[in-house]
Amino acid sequence: MLCYDLEQNGLAMREITVLIHTCEHEALSAAVSEYSFRKYLHNNQGIKITTKIISLEDCTSWRNSEFRSIVRNGVEAQWDYHSPQAHLPLRFTISDYAEGVCLVVDPDVFAVRSFLTELLELINSNYVIQARPVQGGSRQIGFNSSVMIVNLAKLDHWNTEFIQRKVFTEKSDIQNLIHLTDPFLCPSNISIGKLDPCWNSYDKLNEDTILLHLTNQFTQPWKTGLPLAGKTIDNKQTNQSSYYQTHPNSHIINYFFNLLNEAVEDDFIDQEFLVYNIRRNFIRPDILSLLKSTSLNPTI
Repeated sequence: MLCYDLEQNGLAMREITVLIHTCEHEALSAAVSEYSFRKYLHNNQGIKITTKIISLEDCTSWRNSEFRSIVRNGVEAQWDYHSPQAHLPLRFTISDYAEGVCLVVDPDVFAVRSFLTELLELINSNYVIQARPVQGGSRQIGFNSSVMIVNLAKLDHWNTEFIQRKVFTEKSDIQNLIHLTDPFLCPSNISIGKLDPCWNSYDKLNEDTILLHLTNQFTQPWKTGLPLAGKTIDNKQTNQSSYYQTHPNSHIINYFFNLLNEAVEDDFIDQEFLVYNIRRNFIRPDILSLLKSTSLNPTI
């Protein structure tokens, strides 16, 4: 989440805070995401840059909602607090954590180059929300809220109480929330601008990419080789004989592990954190051996 203050005489950027929402399954990717923003969101215009992660486990009301009925993609299911995607509604609770204008990202979104100047240009627009459009065949069916620039001054209802009522009591389809098509989440007076794909690049890394989004959970590099048994994705039971696969783009694999290696070498991510997540079966067991530093190969 990117926040800034507004002075009465016009836009005056004072502070930028990057907020990544996550859950325990995605703690490592969220940490690497945070590191990427610290690396590439350079403060060269007198702006204070801070970063923050909000996790599902930090809010007990979500834990207390386990097994309640929800709807996603038109199908009713039980709320799975331990699902790898359980953190998705947190992106609509951001008024609890910030004010002003924000940049909200998923834990599998990574900055790949400096982008502060381009970001400030987008912030100067009059849109309440900016996100990448979602296509359904030849027509637009909504927006992808996994990366959003948001003006919270006009979205103070985006809080935990509101979104939990929408999801659990009113049974609003979570997919409509994610696509920003729910009329109560985004009333008709809320203007939504279109973000260029470079701000939410789906598993595509090239010279135009600003934010890389590893959208395919089955090929995320930090999970390769882990079994899918016992996990639920999009309310669908996975094949118990299936495993997370190797990402088809070797450049993306190398990018992620180079970024992780830098985070470790800079003491932003420590070995104990990696070992803990390996033992929880949240990340691939050989991840330490894939790092460049030979000092990061303990016996687990």
